[in-house]
Amino acid sequence: MIDVRTLDEFVGKLGHIKGSFLIPLNELPQRLQELEKYKNEEIIMVCRSGNRSGQATVFLNNNGFNARNMVGGMIKWNMTK
Repeated sequence: MIDVRTLDEFVGKLGHIKGSFLIPLNELPQRLQELEKYKNEEIIMVCRSGNRSGQATVFLNNNGFNARNMVGGMIKWNMTK
């Protein structure tokens, strides 16, 4: 699971999902090589509400990855806890 929010959001009030790692959306193109080892796995993308992670999902899928967007993001995640 990749969280595409900012560092402040990742450690902020909505928190983050245990085991996820942070790659802010604006850094994703430059850090794509870090994800190569996950190219044959499903990658879940998450952000605050699902918009940025949706953009990241499209970007990764266009680059040969199997990415899925966590619709509703951390807002919805925190509502279901």
